[in-house]
Amino acid sequence: MKSKKKRLIKKNEHGKKMPLWENITIAFTLFMLSLLWISSFFPERRLWGINHWAYFPLWLRTVVIAIAFLIFIPQVNRWLRIFLKQTVVLVFRSLVEKRKYLGYMLMAITSLLIFYLFRTKAHLLGDGFQILESINAGTLSVNWSQPLAIWIYLSSFDLLNQFLHLDGAAVYAMVSYLSGMIYVIFALRVAILLGKSSSIRLFLFLILILMGSTQLFFGYAEHYPLLCCGILIYLFYSLKYLFGEAKILVPLIIFLILIPMHFSSLCLLPSMLFLFFFKEERKYLGDILKTKKTPLVFFFLMLISAGLVLYLHKYNWYVFSYFVPLLHGGYTGPNYTLLSPAHILDFLNQQLLVSPVGLALFLIFLILMPKPESTKDRVFQFLLIVSAAQLLFIFLVNPGLGAPRDWDLFASVGLGYTVLALYLFSRTPPDPKRSYLKLNLVIVAFLFTLPWILVNANPDRSVARFRNLLDLDPKKSRNGHFILAGYFDRTGKPKDVDRENRMIKEKFPEVELVNQGLGFLQKGDFKQAYEAMTRALQISPEFAEAHAGLGWYYFKTGDLQQSEQKLKGALQLKPDYGLAYANLGDIYLKRGEFKKAEKFYTRSVKLGMDDPKVFNNLGILYAQFGNLNKAASFYQKAIAKNEKFAKSRYGLAFVYYKQGKLKDSLREVNLLLQIDPNFALAYYQLGLTYEGLGRKKEAVLAYQRYLQMQPNDPNADHINKLIEKLKASYK
Repeated sequence: MKSKKKRLIKKNEHGKKMPLWENITIAFTLFMLSLLWISSFFPERRLWGINHWAYFPLWLRTVVIAIAFLIFIPQVNRWLRIFLKQTVVLVFRSLVEKRKYLGYMLMAITSLLIFYLFRTKAHLLGDGFQILESINAGTLSVNWSQPLAIWIYLSSFDLLNQFLHLDGAAVYAMVSYLSGMIYVIFALRVAILLGKSSSIRLFLFLILILMGSTQLFFGYAEHYPLLCCGILIYLFYSLKYLFGEAKILVPLIIFLILIPMHFSSLCLLPSMLFLFFFKEERKYLGDILKTKKTPLVFFFLMLISAGLVLYLHKYNWYVFSYFVPLLHGGYTGPNYTLLSPAHILDFLNQQLLVSPVGLALFLIFLILMPKPESTKDRVFQFLLIVSAAQLLFIFLVNPGLGAPRDWDLFASVGLGYTVLALYLFSRTPPDPKRSYLKLNLVIVAFLFTLPWILVNANPDRSVARFRNLLDLDPKKSRNGHFILAGYFDRTGKPKDVDRENRMIKEKFPEVELVNQGLGFLQKGDFKQAYEAMTRALQISPEFAEAHAGLGWYYFKTGDLQQSEQKLKGALQLKPDYGLAYANLGDIYLKRGEFKKAEKFYTRSVKLGMDDPKVFNNLGILYAQFGNLNKAASFYQKAIAKNEKFAKSRYGLAFVYYKQGKLKDSLREVNLLLQIDPNFALAYYQLGLTYEGLGRKKEAVLAYQRYLQMQPNDPNADHINKLIEKLKASYK
């Protein structure tokens, strides 16, 4: 014990004991400031978590960081602390501690204003661009990984679009702002819960709201703002439970809500089990198993296990693609493996992006803190379990778009170790050096997060950074060039669109060959299509799209067996390849294997396919199965994606007719005939609808028009008899 205390404490020249962790933290923060400035000269290197100052003028970043270094001078630091104590700390104490509700209200309003003023302008990161396109087109659907979050956004969109005519970007921004406001309020509550004095509470609060993960609240177009906010609420009520101020039911309910918010919340399961079993000190397994909560916990675990088994049974083809490969990364990143330098650097960049101060304090306390002091501290143990599980999650899970672009998937990971570090900091004995350190840590957190927020708030800087991110993982980020092209198209920059398209051709010749092959298939030039696909495979044998293209070639030429084989080969290379699932659905639909076709089409939709043909085919299948409501839903999605899709208009008219919604059926048929006056079946459906509405003369005209267009219809005699019957009824 004595040897460990010696590691923590050394004497200064006046003989006063001084904690070693403080000196190490000061040195580490100085190093981080230096790293912040140095990294700004390397915007194209894998330093994406810290090099945001690269997108600002050299003089500005130099002046800002130089001022930060000046604050480390003890005399300057002391003057600034005195000023802040007499102003900011005083206001904080007055508002938050003495006028609690007024303080919360002002914090909420101020945070909303800041989130709005510095909102994200170009939604390039994550899946933001695709999500906004899908929700505006009406094709965004609830998926397995985050059903509750997507349902909340869809419901908000339906409501706000109907009454206020807001588009997807505005709706996502509003949910983002509100999530951020709630996050700020609970950050304040965590600070008050853990802090013993006003200055400590203010410090804890500032570190939590200056985390890089708060970028999610600046109008960010993704589903993770709700998750990040929810995890902080879970941590708050878990701490309240450990302090004896709340029932365990509260964190349990929050945890159960977080799971459908995003299934990554399952990494909180070990911490939830800890709350159930280890709040009180129990030394033996028998003591744990005898608790009243044990049956409930085992029932809950059985439900989760059953869900995982069902998921593995249903999605076993691509479940392992969610993890970073151990030996070979495939086409998109052959050298990107679990222990590769690139992956380890991405792991570190993510932590420095979301919580540099939390990471520094967490590591320093973990290494230097005397272990006997922590073994009986349930709060420490709980937060350590949360931190370890979250860090393991980020280390093992494979970011599909590349870690720099998929940062939002892991944005909440820093909360566990940040709250743990702040908890340990709040328990350290007060001394002048700790006050000195608090100010410096806040400045470091501010200088790490500020440029990150400002870059995303400026479209030009966002695009410049996004280009550099694409070059870090060229093949994994291939679709990023399409996103840029779409962004430039929306903003009216045709020259930039052309440049992105040229870059795709130059960087990825195999992609261009596959596109050429598909073009030849559309023209019916099968020989040229085959040659283009095989050349693409020669350039890149692991290119899943080339295998799928060859599979589509075999489908077009009638060789369904070879087509199925090639498409399944594409899925082995790229298990989450939605188009391959859709094409396999086409094969099974053609063979008459309708249940199998429905299964593969559904998988393709869950993987992000929003092709109107897929929606239309699902509509056909569900109509055949007798599930008319689901059929109508998919026909509507196809029409939302392509208003002139005649087959879906016809299918929807047919479904409405079957449901007895004759006026709706008539409307769809008339719209269909405006799109394609030569769509023969539309006249037959028109006849059925008019007949159902009692408009017999119009029904006769529609049937006659159909027979003129389809005189050889096998049911022509039946239709003629029907015409005669209708004529006789109104003569």
